[in-house]
Amino acid sequence: PTGQTALFPGLGLAYGIDRMWGGGIRMEQPLYAGGRIRAGVRMAEIAAGMAEQSHRMTRADITVAAATAYADAVKAHRMHQVAVAHHDLLAELMRAVELGRQRGMKTKSDALKVRVKLNESELNLRRTENAVRLATMNLCHHIGRPLTDSLVVSDSLPDITLAEHPADITLRPEYRLAAGRSELTRQQVRAAGGERLPSIGLMGEYGYLNGGQVNHRKVFDDWNFLVGVRLSMPLIDFGRQRHKVRAARARHAEAEADREDAAERLTLDIHRAYNRMDEARVELRLAQATEDAAEENLRTSRRLYEAGMETIADHLEAQTLWQQAHQTLVEAHTNAYLRLLEYQKATGTLE
Repeated sequence: PTGQTALFPGLGLAYGIDRMWGGGIRMEQPLYAGGRIRAGVRMAEIAAGMAEQSHRMTRADITVAAATAYADAVKAHRMHQVAVAHHDLLAELMRAVELGRQRGMKTKSDALKVRVKLNESELNLRRTENAVRLATMNLCHHIGRPLTDSLVVSDSLPDITLAEHPADITLRPEYRLAAGRSELTRQQVRAAGGERLPSIGLMGEYGYLNGGQVNHRKVFDDWNFLVGVRLSMPLIDFGRQRHKVRAARARHAEAEADREDAAERLTLDIHRAYNRMDEARVELRLAQATEDAAEENLRTSRRLYEAGMETIADHLEAQTLWQQAHQTLVEAHTNAYLRLLEYQKATGTLE
């Protein structure tokens, strides 16, 4: 301000920024984040569990499809056996009637009646053969084998042990998925609420900086280390976090309602499957009794026919009843097995 000047010789200042470069590593360790980290870990665990339940559902669908195809193949094979046995009965009766007609003991009308039944039996044989072939191809399709493979299918189904009471729905993968979605949205509420809370964490930095010159000497050329504690606290966000929490709570309420609805639907599904299985059990018991009665009726009819005390029409009717009783038993046994599979799938115990 006085207008005077001063000279300091030898103190010239030459500086240059030119190039500056550096590198390092930074590490952060949260200590408290409003529960968001714990909620995130829990959500990851829930998502993994839900993926496993989806896998169980897919596995159950594939198992039921393959088991149904196997049951159909067994049913077709047993139906073919019944058709063969019925055809043999008619063929034996045809030989006896022809022999009796040659001796004048039977009429041509009797022979024609047996011939009609024998022709129907031959057609039924061809139909059952085709059914076995198609059922075997369908089984190959469901187990991943070429359709042209020749499979030898057992003529019996696995032992059927029917449950006595409906099981709990909590084993059902659909229920666990619904419960998982409800729990997932609950954790989302916690995570959204945690964003409004302060977060505390440790921070460490270690790096190297090079560059800058003053009087042709580098200013930065060294490693540096920094440790500190960081505190972050949201002050105002114009209601954004509050709306996020409200939206998360609404999603949780919706998921909880879906879980309750799924629980009711699955309970109904289990009881429906149990009733169908119970009806199949009664049907199987009655079919076994009917088969026994048909066997006895055929033996009695054969004795009466051979003694001349029964007409050929009545004896053919007894053979037809025998065939129908065996077919009904095969269908009842297959149906009981399929209803058991349906019940195990409905209760989540198929594995």
